[in-house]
Amino acid sequence: MQFCKYPRGGIMPNEKKNYSHLTYRDRTIISHALSNKASFTTIAKTLGKSKSTIAREVHKNYIVKKANPFNNDIRNFCVKKSNCQIDNLCSLCESNVSKCSQCTKCNLVCPSFDPICNKLKYAPFVCNSCASFKSCKWEKHIYDADEAEKMYKSNLSLSRKETALNSPFVQLI
Repeated sequence: MQFCKYPRGGIMPNEKKNYSHLTYRDRTIISHALSNKASFTTIAKTLGKSKSTIAREVHKNYIVKKANPFNNDIRNFCVKKSNCQIDNLCSLCESNVSKCSQCTKCNLVCPSFDPICNKLKYAPFVCNSCASFKSCKWEKHIYDADEAEKMYKSNLSLSRKETALNSPFVQLI
């Protein structure tokens, strides 16, 4: 983006401003790019937005597909299992183990159960391009353009309603 030397500063009149909301088309491009292993930097350059805008969009508007503990051959897939000290969750435990984290029922009964894949801790924070997506038994974070657009519109509508309810005119009534 080039800046012009107007007396009061500013952007050249024919330049597109970079501060607009993301459109449905932008979200579709983000979703497609994430599925093709594109980085936030590449997506940002394609859309003419900042890398942090893309990261915030993905972080705010992904959907969660829960892991299914009933259809899982992993004994315990909690992120806290290696350091867990919880025991005696079941009053009549049939397993002969010292800690609950070693029991096959732990995922179902533990209130501290937290299933998450280590890959979700780093960019792009979603499973769209993961090679083991279909076979993975962990909780999945998926960025979908349609769902992201719905969440965006819902949040936009909600924020406007809250602003309207908190206005000085409503407070007087």
